[in-house]
Amino acid sequence: MEVEVKDDDKNKRWMLDCIHADFDDQRRREQWSLSQRVAGRRADGWVVLGDLKDLLLPDDKEGDVVKM
Repeated sequence: MEVEVKDDDKNKRWMLDCIHADFDDQRRREQWSLSQRVAGRRADGWVVLGDLKDLLLPDDKEGDVVKM
């Protein structure tokens, strides 16, 4: 989902992208590739939020084998 947010008081706009990353590794890589292409076209502010299905640190993982 992509939303344009306008701040009329400051005459600014920025984009909000909400992502729910796929569990499939290949599809998730395709999603990241698309996000990188979109990032290159952003002239205004940009916020990405969502469930990215990624870990910052191996210690964040509980359960199965860590895939890093």
